[in-house]
Amino acid sequence: MMAPTAVLKNGKPELILGSAGSNRIRSAIVGTMINNLEYGMDLDKSINAPRIHFEKGVVCMEPHVNEYIKTELQKQYKFQYFDDLNIFFGGVQAVNGKLEGGCDSRRGAAVIKVD
Repeated sequence: MMAPTAVLKNGKPELILGSAGSNRIRSAIVGTMINNLEYGMDLDKSINAPRIHFEKGVVCMEPHVNEYIKTELQKQYKFQYFDDLNIFFGGVQAVNGKLEGGCDSRRGAAVIKVD
């Protein structure tokens, strides 16, 4: 599975991203979009921020997620906590409208800009 995604602003690309993987693609892509477009994080930080994924009544979470969020989720759902960033959560690659790129350390990727 894969999910190439384009976010346009006034008809022009603002963020192009995607991830290979399985059902966790959607949470990886949405999380990256929110981090970058709403919270103003640069692409690498947006991509490599801790991830949360909910499926079949289980919340899967990487370390360093806000403790309040973690505590509240644990009250209501089964929980699987990961000790480190994990490829389980996909591997997002992205480029913004300025042609700046970002890559997922979970996949050991790299970005090279050619002028």
